[in-house]
Amino acid sequence: MPQHHQPVTLLSLCHTQVATNLVSTCRLLQLIAQDSSAAHALTLARRRFRPNLLLSLPGLIRSQLIEEVSKLLSAPAPDGSAGGAGPAPLYLLALLLAPDVHRLRVELCCYYGCSHQAALLRLLASEGRGLETLELARSALLRLDRSLLHDALVSATSLRHLILHNIAGDAVLQVIGTACPNLVVLDVSHSRQVTDAGLRHLFFQVELHDKASSSTAGKCEISDLEQCVNSNGGCSGRGWGRLRILLRLFPRLRLNREGENKMRDRSFLLEYCERRNPLCDTLRILNVANTGVTTAGVLLALHHVPHIQSLGDYGHMGRALEILDRAWTASTGDSDPPSPPSFSLISARCQRTTMRRLELLSLACPALQKLTIYEPHHPPSALHVFPPTLTTLHLLSIPSDANWIAGLYAFLASPQGANLHDLALRFSLGEQYMSLDLSQILKSCPNLQKLAEDGADVEWRREFQDDTMNIIPPLLNLRSIQLGRVVTARALIELLKRAPALEIAHFYRCPDLTDDHLISLTAKPSNTSHYYRGGEIQSSAVYPYLSQHLECFYVYEASHITAPTVVTLLACCENLLRTGNLSNWGLDCEGIRWIHSTILDNNLNLEINPGSHWFCSQCFPIS
Repeated sequence: MPQHHQPVTLLSLCHTQVATNLVSTCRLLQLIAQDSSAAHALTLARRRFRPNLLLSLPGLIRSQLIEEVSKLLSAPAPDGSAGGAGPAPLYLLALLLAPDVHRLRVELCCYYGCSHQAALLRLLASEGRGLETLELARSALLRLDRSLLHDALVSATSLRHLILHNIAGDAVLQVIGTACPNLVVLDVSHSRQVTDAGLRHLFFQVELHDKASSSTAGKCEISDLEQCVNSNGGCSGRGWGRLRILLRLFPRLRLNREGENKMRDRSFLLEYCERRNPLCDTLRILNVANTGVTTAGVLLALHHVPHIQSLGDYGHMGRALEILDRAWTASTGDSDPPSPPSFSLISARCQRTTMRRLELLSLACPALQKLTIYEPHHPPSALHVFPPTLTTLHLLSIPSDANWIAGLYAFLASPQGANLHDLALRFSLGEQYMSLDLSQILKSCPNLQKLAEDGADVEWRREFQDDTMNIIPPLLNLRSIQLGRVVTARALIELLKRAPALEIAHFYRCPDLTDDHLISLTAKPSNTSHYYRGGEIQSSAVYPYLSQHLECFYVYEASHITAPTVVTLLACCENLLRTGNLSNWGLDCEGIRWIHSTILDNNLNLEINPGSHWFCSQCFPIS
C-alpha cells in the first residue's frame, strides 16, 4: 500500500506563514507606492522591514522564499483586487536579497522590464555580490541598460551561471565578456538579437591605441583604417566614438576610392588590438539555440573557447563541421591535408545528418557522450563511427522503415549498445505504423537507465519461455521508461519482470492488458528467479515481480482493467506516488468512486493523474 499522508512539518508551516506575510507586505508596498512613489516604497522596505528579515532568516531560507513568493506574486490576488504601483517582485528583492543569497531567478514583466529596470539592476549591483547563478527571463523583447548591467555583473564576483532567455543582445554579450571572468554556463537561447558579432564581443575585448609613427610605419595607408572601421569583428562603442572624433578633427584623413589612400600627416597611427576575455578559459556550456548566430559564430566559439563542452540546444553541429571541413580542405590543399581540429564537446545535436556529417562529428568530438539526431539521412550502421564514450543516444523523426529498424537492432547488438544508459527512439509518421521488438532492445542494452519510445507499436516477439531470465537478464539500472503507441500486454509484463529497480513506468495504449496480467505481477515469483532489493541481487521469493521502487505507474488507455485489480495493485506498491489514467481504464463510476474512497479512507499519499500527465509531467519533462 502507498505511504500515508504525513502531517506537515513545523518548518513547512513556518515557511508557508512567512511566505504569506511577505506577499502581504509586497502588496502593501505597492499601495504605498501608488499613494506616493516607488522610490518612497523602496526606501521604506529597506529601512523598516529589511533589517528584521535579514537578522532572522539565513540566506538559504531567503533564497527559497524569493522563489516561492515570486510565484505567489505572479498569481492573481485572492480577492481579485488589482495591484498598486510598481512591481511587487522588486519590493520582494529589496526585502530579502543580500550577498548571502547565491541563486536568483527573476521573471521580468512589462513594468519590471521597462519602468523599473534601473532599480532592479542597481539592487543587483549593491546586494547581489554573492550570486553564483542568475537567471533573467522575459516573454517579450527587452533592451537592458549596458552600464547598469555591467555594474551588476561586476559586483557578482562569484557568478558562474548566467541565464538570459529572450533578453540578450550583442551589446549585452559585450558587457558579459568584460564583467564575468569566471563564467561557466551562459544561456542566451531564444534571444534573436544575439548574432555572430555579439559572440566576438563576448570572446574578445577590442581596443584602439595610439601608436607612435616611425620612418617605416609612417607609410601606413588609410585602407587599414577603413578595414578596421568596416570590420564586423568590431570595435567597442568607445573605439567607434574615438574614430568619429578623429575623422572630424583631421579632415585630411579621407578614404580615396581610387586607391591613393595616404595620409599627409603621419604623426600618429591607430593600432587595432583584440584581447581574449578570461571567460574563454572557464566557459563550458554556451546555449545559442534559436538565436541569430550562424555557423560562423558557432565555429568562432569552438575555436576560441578550447574547453567548451556543450552548445546547449543548438541543433546544426553537423552542418557547421561540414562547412569547417570544406574551408580546412581549401586552405590546406588537396595533397595530404592535415587532420581538422578536434574539440572538447561531450554533447551535440544534429539535424538531417548524413554519413559524411557523422564521420566529421566523430572525428571532431572524440569524447562525445550525448548525441541527439533529428531526421537521420543515413542507415543505423553509420552510428558505429562514434567512440565507446557515447552513453546517451536520442534518435528523433526516425523513418518508418523495416530495413532501418533491422539496422537499428544490429547497431544495438554491437558492443556500443551495452554502453548506452539513455536511449530515445521517436519515429516519424508514415503510411503505416512499424512494430518494435522490445526483447531485442533489452537484450542488447543491459545497462539502460532510461528508455523512451514513441511512434511505433511495441511487441515482445520471442516465442520461447524465459522464466529463469537467463537469456534476457534483469536490467538492474533501469529507472524510467515511456513507451508510446500500442504496447502489447506481454511486452509490458516481461519488461516489468526484468526491471526490479524501476521508478517510473509510462505506457500509452495497452488494448490487450487484462486483470490477469496485472495480478500476475503482484504474485510472488519462484525461487529460481533473481530480484533486486537494497542495492543487490537477491533470490528470495518474498517480494512480487513488480518493482518495490515504483513511484509512478501510468497507462493512458487500458480498457480491460477493473477496480478490484487497481486496488490490488495499490496494495502491492508501497512507494507509489502517482498513477492514472483511470478515465480511460475499464472502470465505471462506481469503480472510480471505490478507488477514490480507498485512497481517502486510508489517507494514502497518492495522486491520480489525468490524461495530460502523458504529454507533460515531472516524470518526463518536455525537453
